[in-house]
Amino acid sequence: MAFQFKTLARRMALAGTVAAVALGALASTASAKDYLLTGSHSGKLFLFDPAKRTLVREISLPGGTPLGVQPSSDGKIVYVMNDKLGALNGVELDTGKPVFHASLSDGDVRGKGFVGLALSRDDKELYAVVYRTRLHKTEYEVLQPEIQVFSVADGLNAKPVRTFPVARQTAQIHFSTDGSKLYAIGANVDILDPKTGAKQDSFPLRDGNRPNLSAPDMLAIWSQHSQTNVWTAPIFSARTDLPQTDPAAFQTGIMQLDLASGQMRMDEFENTSHVIFSSTLNPANRDEVYTVYTQLSKVNIRDKTLVKRVELDHTYYAINISADGKEVYVGGTMDDIAVYDTATLSKIGSMSLPDGSDMAASWMQIVKRD
Repeated sequence: MAFQFKTLARRMALAGTVAAVALGALASTASAKDYLLTGSHSGKLFLFDPAKRTLVREISLPGGTPLGVQPSSDGKIVYVMNDKLGALNGVELDTGKPVFHASLSDGDVRGKGFVGLALSRDDKELYAVVYRTRLHKTEYEVLQPEIQVFSVADGLNAKPVRTFPVARQTAQIHFSTDGSKLYAIGANVDILDPKTGAKQDSFPLRDGNRPNLSAPDMLAIWSQHSQTNVWTAPIFSARTDLPQTDPAAFQTGIMQLDLASGQMRMDEFENTSHVIFSSTLNPANRDEVYTVYTQLSKVNIRDKTLVKRVELDHTYYAINISADGKEVYVGGTMDDIAVYDTATLSKIGSMSLPDGSDMAASWMQIVKRD
């Protein structure tokens, strides 16, 4: 009986420890706040608290103006594509201390990135799509584009730990939520093994054959899917069964790539009448997509209908959304981030970059920090 009692006591103590750890993890997750992170032409990063509408931190970057902005999952390190798109740099978000640097060029081969930047799900490796040119004395030789993979532990003198070829016109790259797949988005969406680069599958875009629709034209520049793990982008297609004079001959839609399930879909929702640059999915209602350019639009993607559209103060390139789906943030282009109510599309706030410099096409990311 004593043995049974001691065994039971040990099991109860172990269960209590496990429960405490689990509750602590849940509390930590629940306590994490959303911050907005973006860059500017002044070669800086800006971290905003959107709930308070205040600037929290301003960081000067080595290498100048950033385009791609990729925070680590714990919100402590931020990696950027900058130095005229010729290098990757990483800094501590709390101190601004440089902790990572990698040149995309090697010898007589000049490498340039664009918007293909992704951090592995375990935060250990940084991936970049690199377009390469060999510089001869009298000519330039265009080489095969490749994905260069870096270990972030290599610090300020990082070199690729491996490379593999990637299709031309590849723009963005994104990891599946389990980290086993790398989606390379370009003329088509190729599914790659992130360790070897082997092509596992492909979703056809240019090579697709949707009834009565041309291959979609897609603008894939901004990465703003961290709240849902569903990457979205605007698409534009032509109806092949209608004359070009028909108002319905050109269609605007949304592409969705679910990084958890691996499912991809494309849905047209209106005759093309307005330009859309980027989009984001509502984490609280996944039937809702918000899009931005000169107007802010709310789309019911299940019903394939435009719900509401409002004019903006000026053009905005980037868009993101709060974790509770109640506020949408529009930024990029100029020096302000505007806040809108998702239910009414009424403007309810704004935040400004203190130096007045443009964000241009810099990504506007959500960072979760305790």
